[in-house]
Amino acid sequence: ELSEHPLRVGLSMLAEVVGAAVFPEHVIAPIREMVPATRFIMGRLEQVDSASQILVCSTLAGPLEIAFDHLVLAFGQRANLKIIPGLAEHALPLKLVGDAMHIRNRLLQRLAHIELISDESQRRALGHFIVIGGGFSGVEAAGAVADFVHSAHRHYRRVKADELRVTLLHDLDRLLPELPARLGEAAAH
Repeated sequence: ELSEHPLRVGLSMLAEVVGAAVFPEHVIAPIREMVPATRFIMGRLEQVDSASQILVCSTLAGPLEIAFDHLVLAFGQRANLKIIPGLAEHALPLKLVGDAMHIRNRLLQRLAHIELISDESQRRALGHFIVIGGGFSGVEAAGAVADFVHSAHRHYRRVKADELRVTLLHDLDRLLPELPARLGEAAAH
């Protein structure tokens, strides 16, 4: 197994890290503990020679050739911030634990910023958070952001609850399309 990231995270727990419901270290598990009978090699796949059944990898110790009988390529996914104009400049992806912690810090920075300014339209703009995607992760992230800012705002005495809102944007006719319709409709309310 090859990976640039020796730690893996249960993606379903990232929203809880954003919302401070769990500590980041509680959702990270070392991959060597998860699969103890497996040889783990941290490196980058450079070449697949399917005829010779050999992988060529760059590792911390230099190039390494690894013979294989069967090969399964399980590519990770990175957030594609180029699909919507302006996303790369303004969006915060949620793929890694570090992303979740960064988002939580940005939420707190926004609350602190709102507390320092008087202009009502600026306050409302800073207190408006948008989550894109109405699947499992998006719905969970939107709920975590809403819960977090509404509970944290009490520590910011000049921030009013009605200055904070979360909008979930989704391009399908209902939320949670991977679940039965009634569950998607319930999530919308």
